[in-house]
Amino acid sequence: MNVLSDFTIRLNAAVPKSDLDQELSNLSDLLAAKEEKIKKMEDEIKKLRKRRTSVKKQVGGKKQV
Repeated sequence: MNVLSDFTIRLNAAVPKSDLDQELSNLSDLLAAKEEKIKKMEDEIKKLRKRRTSVKKQVGGKKQV
């Protein structure tokens, strides 16, 4: 039964029954794309924060004249 349910969900996603289903599918795809973009940006923020910390340590370790 689970296989049939999965098939039905995939079929409805590929070939929506109505305009409302099509719009819902489009919004779902848009949401997934935005979540992926957010994940990439979060990773980039972490990388930049780490780089900033290492630069501060290097600058702090040297004597300034």
